[in-house]
Amino acid sequence: NALEFRSSRVLSSEEMWQAEASSSEDDVLATDAQADGPQSRPSSPISGDEVDEAFLSSHPPLPGHQRHTTTDRAWLVIFVLALVGLSKVFQHAAKHGDLRRLSHGYNFKGQLCGFEGRGLYVFWCVDPSNGQMLTHLPLCVDACPTSANATVCGHLSDVTVSAAAYGSSPFVSYCLPQDADMVHQVMGRLTGKSMAGKLMALGAQLHHAKLPLLMSAGLAACLGFVYLQLLDKCAKLVLVLCLIGLSVAPMAVGIWLMYASQFGSEGHDGLPGTGDAKMDMNVGVFLWALSPVCSVVSCVIVRRVERAMGCIEAGSECIFQEPSLLLEPFFAMAFRFGMVAHFLHQFCLLISCGQLAIEAGGNGILRRFHHSFSEYWYMSYFVFVAWWMCEFSIAMSQYILAWVTQMWYFAPYVNGHKVDAPRCGLIAGLANALRFHIGTLAV
Repeated sequence: NALEFRSSRVLSSEEMWQAEASSSEDDVLATDAQADGPQSRPSSPISGDEVDEAFLSSHPPLPGHQRHTTTDRAWLVIFVLALVGLSKVFQHAAKHGDLRRLSHGYNFKGQLCGFEGRGLYVFWCVDPSNGQMLTHLPLCVDACPTSANATVCGHLSDVTVSAAAYGSSPFVSYCLPQDADMVHQVMGRLTGKSMAGKLMALGAQLHHAKLPLLMSAGLAACLGFVYLQLLDKCAKLVLVLCLIGLSVAPMAVGIWLMYASQFGSEGHDGLPGTGDAKMDMNVGVFLWALSPVCSVVSCVIVRRVERAMGCIEAGSECIFQEPSLLLEPFFAMAFRFGMVAHFLHQFCLLISCGQLAIEAGGNGILRRFHHSFSEYWYMSYFVFVAWWMCEFSIAMSQYILAWVTQMWYFAPYVNGHKVDAPRCGLIAGLANALRFHIGTLAV
């Protein structure tokens, strides 16, 4: 009812405006007819532009009215100057940086892999007598060994008595063991509890779990669309089920835990000596007592369901009548991911501008860079502007969503359908933001 009232009110306002504009045009034509003598009224229909001109001519702007122009111009200038300064930092990083100095490993002699004919990948042999990794003797190899029969460890004959290879796979410019437990051993021995070790271990885990992660992301996107369809088709049912679940779920879980504590003999996990039976009883009694409280809360808030229904239905209607809103999360995520990836690449390039210090006998990963004062200033400025750009992208995304929503909301209903609602609202909202509000969004 609230939506119908709002829609009828907007439509009535539109009709009143058209009627007033038409009457103004009639007054103009009547005045012309009196001045020029009796003439017949033109038979051609009046265009919308003519109505707009007639309405504006008879209704001058209100006091204080201004044309829509660029907002916060001072901040726009500051933002543009900050981006110009960031481009200078990028130029310095591109001129003096080399990512290979940061990403490539080095051998036990302190020589970077991938330079002067040395192999690209770092490989650590294993001592067959005790199974320990020879992390203090990294090698530069052209390809990662795929089995224990490889002969790459023969290069260590002058340094150690026994060394053997194992199955490995390339990861960036390093050869990681194919066995997961061996990967953890390598990461622990190489970097310990340092930040570099944690990042390397995280990268290795993501490398091995990339397929499940991609499948989870796809499943989450599909379930999100299903949830939007449920809200659009049966929002009231979803709300009612949630309220019922708020009351029934604590009682059901509490009864199950109390039953498990009394008749399961060992608690819900079936393991003796864990004390689960007593804990199950305590948690079960608490949840069972919490259920009536949740029921009372559900009964109190049920009066507000109609108001929530109006908001949910309006939101769902806006999303499905402006389909570009469904793509906004993907566009925003892709843009931010690309921006963050670019910033990380540039920051690593900026770090590599320093003087590289590698000592013989290292593990092939850890290294130090010595930077000048100006390079530290470059990095500080880079971090600040990069953070500013991330905040700017978030503000831009929120503005576009708000612009599309308000344009749809104030469009009038005709025969149950929105008319003059924005098409390709994301592009129109982006154009509006870039034209008028870059300075405000930069604040």
